[in-house]
Amino acid sequence: MKFWLSVIVSCAFTLAAQASEPDCEAIAAEVGRLAQLPDGYLPAISRIESGRQRDGKRRAWPWTLNHSGKGLYFESKAEALAYLKTATVKGRTNIDVGCMQINHYWHGHTFGSLEEMIDPVQNVKYAAAYLAELYERHGSWVEAVKHYHSPDEARGVRYYKGFQTAHRLLQQRPPEAPTIAQALYSKAGFFGFSGAKTSPLALGFLADNRGTLLPPVAQVDAITAAYQSLIDALGPDAYNMEFFVWQGGITLTDRLETRGVLYAKWQDVETFRRALAVGVP
Repeated sequence: MKFWLSVIVSCAFTLAAQASEPDCEAIAAEVGRLAQLPDGYLPAISRIESGRQRDGKRRAWPWTLNHSGKGLYFESKAEALAYLKTATVKGRTNIDVGCMQINHYWHGHTFGSLEEMIDPVQNVKYAAAYLAELYERHGSWVEAVKHYHSPDEARGVRYYKGFQTAHRLLQQRPPEAPTIAQALYSKAGFFGFSGAKTSPLALGFLADNRGTLLPPVAQVDAITAAYQSLIDALGPDAYNMEFFVWQGGITLTDRLETRGVLYAKWQDVETFRRALAVGVP
């Protein structure tokens, strides 16, 4: 009897923890509606980008990172943030972050902190603005979705096919209504609160699509040490300037093709270009 009682209590705590997690797809649906994006586009992208198979269902998961092509799913925000901090301190920035898998190398400088970047509401809101920018730049939502994932045409075509499938499935069964906790999390974000919370580190695990990578750990020091070993095993970030020139055909004619100081000072770059162009036929 005691055994079954402990099992029931354990399951109840697990379900309660899952229910309190922010729902990426529900947040994306609401943000997309407020941003007047095509219905279901953000939730579909979220599911493709951070989808995690649980209980026979694939759903977008807020504590997802992709480090140099390796998908990592964390049980808590604290664990995902610990890995992200450890990696970026070591100079590893080719990491896609959160619900919408925003790439740290290209977009990290637009967030006030790593905690803000991984926050589901802030992450999704940024993705909405970015998708709208891509639409303005490329002239169609099809091209915007393709370029959300990669400027490479072949990758974009493959990505859009997956997007169409996800979008169709979501149209058949829209994102489930968020729980009270999830709704409060979302509303707080829209009113200027980032949703950041300080909480005890959860006893979770780190996994990718091949299964568990690390056993449950309870201490921050233990997590950091374990993550450092994993980060070292992944090797240097898999990109260089040649890679990015090949991938995007970068000509630096648009602010979206830049990052860091150049991104922040783009208006000065445009002013300088206009000055150089004076008298040029």
